[in-house]
Amino acid sequence: MTDFVYELYVSNALESFRSTYPDIEIEMAFTDALTDLLSEELHAGFRLGDRIAPDMVAVRLSQSEPLAVLASPTYLERRGIPNTPAELLNHDCIRYRFPTSRQIAPWTFVDQSQDYTVEVTGPLIVNTLPAVVDLALKGHGLIFTFRDYCADQIALGTLVPVLQDHLGNTPGTYIYFPREYRNMVPLRLFIDHLKSSVLDRA
Repeated sequence: MTDFVYELYVSNALESFRSTYPDIEIEMAFTDALTDLLSEELHAGFRLGDRIAPDMVAVRLSQSEPLAVLASPTYLERRGIPNTPAELLNHDCIRYRFPTSRQIAPWTFVDQSQDYTVEVTGPLIVNTLPAVVDLALKGHGLIFTFRDYCADQIALGTLVPVLQDHLGNTPGTYIYFPREYRNMVPLRLFIDHLKSSVLDRA
């Protein structure tokens, strides 16, 4: 499970799930790796998109995940608002490095239905989403992340979206699990509760 999935889906549903099913034990492992659930003795995992091994069952939690480029008002007042993705090359961009693969997450944009990447630069690279958001809130630069992950900050005006016309969506989020576990009652109850929580929030 990633920070994004926990914050957007699991955290919101956990209190009500534990109140309804207090005897079910939940252990959560945080990673960005494509985990072998059976060898790791895990019951389920989360990922963006439905490219999941055929021996797994995938349940969709969301239709898509909109993306956003965000910065604090103080940063934009100091450095100006980029009007095109190419102008990001003149800005401080806070980049995210995947902890497992060690790759820098690409900043991808859409032009006439074609995706392209801008090789942004900046003095700060971190490997957790909470740190990415915190640095942006403190005015250190622009970030590229999931819009819904920062919905509260956007609503408060502490982070401001830019370049919205140049951004697309990622595939939806899925929870997946081995077919051997499809009749496991606690897992089924947890998945149903997550789906219900997502519908309540929509």
